[in-house]
Amino acid sequence: MALQKPTIDTIAAFDASNSQVIKFSVSGGDQVTANRLVIKSGSSGVTVYDQTTTTFALEHTIPANTLTNGNYYTLQIQTLNSSSETSPMSSPVTFYCYTTPSFSFNNIPLGGIIPNSSFAFTLSYNQDEGEALNSYIINVYSGGSIIWSTGTVYVGSSGNPPSLFKANVSGFSDNNSYSIRAFGQTSQFTELDTGVVSLTTQFDARNIYTQFSLENNVCDGYITINSNVISLDGITNPDPPTYIGGSEIDLTTNESYVNWENSFGIYETYTARLWFRDPNPNSLLATIYSSTNANVGLTLYEREYTESSTTYMYVEAFYRDVYGYTGYVVSEAIEKPASGTDLMIWLQKYNGLYDISVAEVV
Repeated sequence: MALQKPTIDTIAAFDASNSQVIKFSVSGGDQVTANRLVIKSGSSGVTVYDQTTTTFALEHTIPANTLTNGNYYTLQIQTLNSSSETSPMSSPVTFYCYTTPSFSFNNIPLGGIIPNSSFAFTLSYNQDEGEALNSYIINVYSGGSIIWSTGTVYVGSSGNPPSLFKANVSGFSDNNSYSIRAFGQTSQFTELDTGVVSLTTQFDARNIYTQFSLENNVCDGYITINSNVISLDGITNPDPPTYIGGSEIDLTTNESYVNWENSFGIYETYTARLWFRDPNPNSLLATIYSSTNANVGLTLYEREYTESSTTYMYVEAFYRDVYGYTGYVVSEAIEKPASGTDLMIWLQKYNGLYDISVAEVV
């Protein structure tokens, strides 16, 4: 049987200071007993490596320091059998050599101790020859399960090194153990991994449960005021909004909304409550979405139906998670209350599962 033309597997960029195994495949044909690897400079076309290795394995190892970082090359493979007959050369494949990038969290507190229920992690990327980062994903784990994730973030031009990416994570519980890990991929397909970073939480209760704290700077004659209260500024339509009683916004008109994009986050595990009254029948109530992944979100609708002359209402939630899974969950129906009755939606997400209910506020 004649030797068949080999096909080279995809080659991600690699560090030339390390050895690199090039793998290929052959469909049918005679038994392969050796292979020849030819590498040429991508810029000059000069052959920089031409060696034959005797092996049944469909792979060839490029020795460390054979090539030079910051350059690109073309590669072809030819197979041989026990009679030293040769196959056609494979189609050429282009690849790059780059110094191993740095990819790590650069602001983990000493000892991995998180002092609050939320923390802004900073992921750092750099690469000596300027290879860009293409994408990353940050996961936070508890007990081996993912409890928070950015989803895959494609960074575009912001991936040019050096670059920093922030992830605001909230929902930590006091005196618990967590871990955080990031994965990435460069523009030339090098896979990156920060490894698992262990975290523990030790909150300062004085700061958590105090809205304001005072520090008397006696020597300098002033008092420092620290506040745990922040203002959440929303964007409204119409602008200015229509107020009810000077303290509530009327969202019953078509296309009216309030949108909070800053200083506010809902993450993988949470409990949320929404208060409302007099909803329009079968209307959109709220949308929760990710600022880093447009495909992730949850939409709440009020639904109504009539049975035996009695009108009932319930709440329906459609969701799409970071893995692309879609679904919906509905509350139990209640008899629709009289106009002006305050209602509350209770929504919880835990371990990827949702629970929802609606009730009158009493």
